Amino acid sequence: MAPVELTFIPETEHQKIYIRARIYVLIYAGVIALAFVTRSFLPLMLIGLPNLYGSWLTVIYGLTQHAGLAENVLDHRLNTRTVYMNFINRYLYWNMGYHVEHHIFPLVPYYNLPKLHALIRTDMPTPYLGLLMAYQEIVPTLLRQSKDPDYFVRRQLPHPATARKLKSSRRSRRRESRWWMVGSKFAQGNCSKQKMCCVSIMKIKPMRSTVPPMARFMPRMASAPMATLTWQMG
Repeated sequence: MAPVELTFIPETEHQKIYIRARIYVLIYAGVIALAFVTRSFLPLMLIGLPNLYGSWLTVIYGLTQHAGLAENVLDHRLNTRTVYMNFINRYLYWNMGYHVEHHIFPLVPYYNLPKLHALIRTDMPTPYLGLLMAYQEIVPTLLRQSKDPDYFVRRQLPHPATARKLKSSRRSRRRESRWWMVGSKFAQGNCSKQKMCCVSIMKIKPMRSTVPPMARFMPRMASAPMATLTWQMG
């Protein structure tokens, strides 16, 4: 291990790291041997080469999550982006373009993130309409931060009154339809109001919600009640 790694890896974990590293070497050696024996690139296409021809997408997607935004803030809307993507990118990225929603409700499965976004978007900052739009903000911001490390993009949050108005309008148009709602159940014990143990998406009939404001769930969130969130306290 490098000297820098020794500064943060506990000595008790060194042997485990060496064992895992040797296992990876054996796996790669076996794949290379299999490719020679079968005279085929297919084993390498499945194990090894994906790190070369696929990992660049990780960087492209990953930078859109937080680059250039505020740090050390509790409100995820200020340090995270939601970026709309086409079907291919959503498939490859497992809907992680809805990254604000993922951070606020981390236990919602990836396939339900679009539904979650539709429910809480009136309380969210304006999403980015694609990777290009996100990078039009990210690139100049990173260049400026190279000269001014304290600079960051200040995201505009929706005004609570505006969010309530949008929700009221949407409810009137969809009064007869079924609504998707988020149900949250909190862990039992002393931390019952802070620690979420499961989040599920369920279909229920229209009803009048008595949900507390989202601010109760996360500091400095909008004070308008989120009519589509149902809370079940443990």
